[in-house]
Amino acid sequence: NRDPRLAASIVTNGSRWNGRTIDQSAGGSDDMSKPNASRTGYYLKKFLTDDLDLTHGAKAQHNWVAYRYAEVLLNYAEA
Repeated sequence: NRDPRLAASIVTNGSRWNGRTIDQSAGGSDDMSKPNASRTGYYLKKFLTDDLDLTHGAKAQHNWVAYRYAEVLLNYAEA
């Protein structure tokens, strides 16, 4: 009974993503003791393409918008 926005942005244990089911149980294919595994049990999928194959150590490139703190203060002052 979780918010559907969670499934749209986050991969959790038991979720289907990229053609397979995520298994974070002990000894599972996505066990938390494996290198590069999520320590929280949640994986971000919001900005990933659906055809990205992460099973072979592939990496995804993300572009992020950065704001200087001065810009934040100016926007706050204008509001």
